[in-house]
Amino acid sequence: MKQLHLNRENGMVFDPRTGKRFRVNETGAGLLKGWQLGKSSESLLEELMEQHEISLNDAERYFQQFVRQCTLAGLPVPESGKSKSPTAVLRNTTAA
Repeated sequence: MKQLHLNRENGMVFDPRTGKRFRVNETGAGLLKGWQLGKSSESLLEELMEQHEISLNDAERYFQQFVRQCTLAGLPVPESGKSKSPTAVLRNTTAA
């Protein structure tokens, strides 16, 4: 996770391990940055609820969707993120 290069201004994420580039929205960028800083999933869920004024159930659902998208895209997900995780659509921007 720490090796990812994240540009929060435009949502671009570069994974130097694979050479793939992805785009995330502002919320997804915040989650990735939080993981890079070592924040727990619980802490990120709390931030999500506060920032977006949503319930715990909604925050958990969005968080899980994001974790699934990261996993499908081949991005590393911290162990703390695998049990729970905002709506951020990852789009692989490299040619398939």
